[in-house]
Amino acid sequence: MSKLTVPEKFREIIKEILEDISSLISDANDAKLTKMLSNSVDSAIGLLALKNPEDMIKMFIKNNKLWANIDKRNLDFFINDLPTIFSDAPFDTNVLIEPIKVYKGLIANGYKGSMSQEKFPINDEDINGLWGRFDLLIHASVIHNKNINYKYQIIGKYYTKYNIQPPNK
Repeated sequence: MSKLTVPEKFREIIKEILEDISSLISDANDAKLTKMLSNSVDSAIGLLALKNPEDMIKMFIKNNKLWANIDKRNLDFFINDLPTIFSDAPFDTNVLIEPIKVYKGLIANGYKGSMSQEKFPINDEDINGLWGRFDLLIHASVIHNKNINYKYQIIGKYYTKYNIQPPNK
């Protein structure tokens, strides 16, 4: 098996995010907290394979000013920024947003006040897993930008964060 390029690895991480989202939607649907079905995400995973990974990573890099919301773990990132970052995705970005809306509703409403957060169908651990994958997307993007001779301007702190030599100015 040949080694994946950085853009191909980037696409694989997005696939893993979509798989996580599919599982979260399924759990939320089982708990009757959403009407969205996980098969809408499963079809997005299939469409993802058709997308050029180079185009996907470029779009993510071009929107690097939005990465600060990933660093801050700001849930509004999923609702406000994902549609921009993945504007050229071959699927409806609403599938990425649905579990976050459910999670925010659970937190706001205490899931009918009868359940501890650890037992929510979508909990902090699930959301932290998604954040970790987005951290991996940033890391891959910084490496890729270095590999293509710093074609895109990235906020300098990300070079430091991932111990990558920044471009010479």
